[in-house]
Amino acid sequence: MVDDAHGEGVLGHGGRGIVDHFSLHGKFDLEIGTLSKAFGVVGGVIAGKKLVVDWIRQRARPFLFFQRRHTCGHCCVFSCSRLASKNPRNW
Repeated sequence: MVDDAHGEGVLGHGGRGIVDHFSLHGKFDLEIGTLSKAFGVVGGVIAGKKLVVDWIRQRARPFLFFQRRHTCGHCCVFSCSRLASKNPRNW
């Protein structure tokens, strides 16, 4: 598992995080991170195999892993990710 709370949006090609920065793709089953650091919005992400993510959603505290998603936050993260993908050197 990788907790990439401070790497997403900062390290790696186009801000893809520490997994990308250290070329560790495919070596971890789960990656978690926050959107509040580099992206400036409330929320977080869990990425991994569907079985593992579903287990976390079922067993974790509901307050932490299930909240209403805000459209403006989605737009902000999408826009930042898009800019970083198009201009990775400037990100």
